[in-house]
Amino acid sequence: MKTLRIFLIAILFISATAAGLITQFIIGINTTVLNSGYYITQMEKHNLYNIPQNYLFLKIKENSYEKLPEPVYNGLLEPAVRNTFSSTWIQDQTNRLVVNSLDYLTNKNETLDLKVDFKNRKQILAYELSNQLENLSQNLQVYKITAADKESFINGLITIIDLPDSVDLGEIINTTYPELKNAVDKYRVYYSYTNYLPYAVYILIFILILLITKVSSGLRLFGKSMLLAGALLILLVSGTNIWANNIFIANISKYDILFTATATNPLIVVAILKNSIIRNFNKIGVIFCGSGALLILLSYYINKIIIFRASSRYHKEI
Repeated sequence: MKTLRIFLIAILFISATAAGLITQFIIGINTTVLNSGYYITQMEKHNLYNIPQNYLFLKIKENSYEKLPEPVYNGLLEPAVRNTFSSTWIQDQTNRLVVNSLDYLTNKNETLDLKVDFKNRKQILAYELSNQLENLSQNLQVYKITAADKESFINGLITIIDLPDSVDLGEIINTTYPELKNAVDKYRVYYSYTNYLPYAVYILIFILILLITKVSSGLRLFGKSMLLAGALLILLVSGTNIWANNIFIANISKYDILFTATATNPLIVVAILKNSIIRNFNKIGVIFCGSGALLILLSYYINKIIIFRASSRYHKEI
């Protein structure tokens, strides 16, 4: 009977350690990869909101490079575009896309809304171009424009820019990366199980440990499992850093259309997010280790109280 009890305690300890490791991963993913606030914070911290704006300038310059003289682009088009597609507007659109993406991934929304409407922006762009022309009215001859030609000139610029009325990033992703869409659909099916089941299992293991052992012994055993699970997480995260880099380098080219929008080296953006996620996981590991140590100390404190009460009761009986 004693051997069976020791065997059950060993199984529960191993199970608690494994469940603790899985629970930490889920906490880490929910606070980073699946947390819209995390992305928004990182974009603000590292000034990543300028990336879509820079990409937009790049595409407009590509479309108009051989069609517009340099003074028109630098003195007229670029400031008008910068005012139309301001950092504030891009921040609002980016935040909305991030929130909608993660709400869909975590089954909060059944439809994926990644549509960006440019109709209103085109009207604002026309207004900004008109303002820029007014500011440069004394140099209109440089652009060979008369006052009567302003409207047709502005319409011509907007035509050259070739800005669509809207862009549906969801359709682009589904068409261009069907394997990514399939992976997302499969994840959505199992999300509720992967997100909540490990917590339930972890709590069940904790209860079983307390039932099989004394309270103080159970807390000490569970605390040791937390300490071990936290240490293992830190070691695993540190050990997989190089492996993660190799995975990103090997696979990032498959999604070149998505990452081209950075208008910079996509590895820089990915490295920023990856390093931040690693730091977050390390913090979770440290907190788990600290919590485990506190449970161990608590178990010794409870054990001392039990011994003290038993001693007091014994002396009273005498």
